[in-house]
Amino acid sequence: MTKVKILIIDDDYDFRETTKIMLESENYDVLTASDGDKGLTLARKEKPNIILLDVMMPGYDGYYICRQIKDDPVICDIPVIMVTCLGQASETSYSKMIAKYHKADGYLDKPVNKDALHNMISGILNSNVEKTRSSHRKKRVLIIDDDTDVLSSLELVLQRSGYEIYIAESAIEGIKLAKAFHPDAIILDVMLPDKDGYTVCYELKKDNDTHKIPVLILTALPEKLSDPGYAQNIAQDHLADDYASKPITPKELLSKVKRLIEKNSCLNREP
Repeated sequence: MTKVKILIIDDDYDFRETTKIMLESENYDVLTASDGDKGLTLARKEKPNIILLDVMMPGYDGYYICRQIKDDPVICDIPVIMVTCLGQASETSYSKMIAKYHKADGYLDKPVNKDALHNMISGILNSNVEKTRSSHRKKRVLIIDDDTDVLSSLELVLQRSGYEIYIAESAIEGIKLAKAFHPDAIILDVMLPDKDGYTVCYELKKDNDTHKIPVLILTALPEKLSDPGYAQNIAQDHLADDYASKPITPKELLSKVKRLIEKNSCLNREP
């Protein structure tokens, strides 16, 4: 069985070594880094199961490093436990709040209690098992377009790549499906029979129930405009996450959908 890998990022040599020995005694595989830059490099290379991150370090502090981890698509799924020694209860409470703001998965005070650390690691690992199970479902993509030929081609390309597809041929139907199924991404045409796609995008982004769903605006409008960039500017003004002109190649379509879903997954991780 592969050992759970834990990365300790801390400038305190004694803490690194004593914690390493403690974790290795519980059969964890432990890596160490003495500063944030080295820790980020090691995290990207080794992909540990958990990162134990000190707050107070020279150069970049632990909050900054935690945010860098959580904003990096390559390592954003790695749970981060922040540790620090601030002494006063008021400072500890504030530090916990800041750690949560920077998307840390857990927080412990130094000196770290062995049982508390063990329980937090076990809890995070068990939680990740459940998340992994749920993440095995197919990613859902909602296509809102009234052109049957476009719908067929988009559906075929995405289904062949393992996506679960929902289809709506009007704005009203599309908004209903978005709220009912909460897809992982929406591909939205501009020219719809009942409402333009820009307006639909804006309404979705302003609705608390759907605002986190990434939207790719897809349209043939640039071919009809003297300024092709105008259509893209409108999409951005209406809070679209990405934009593409029709016709779109399968390679570009898959690349954009994958990037939107991965980025959204990182941004919306629970703190």
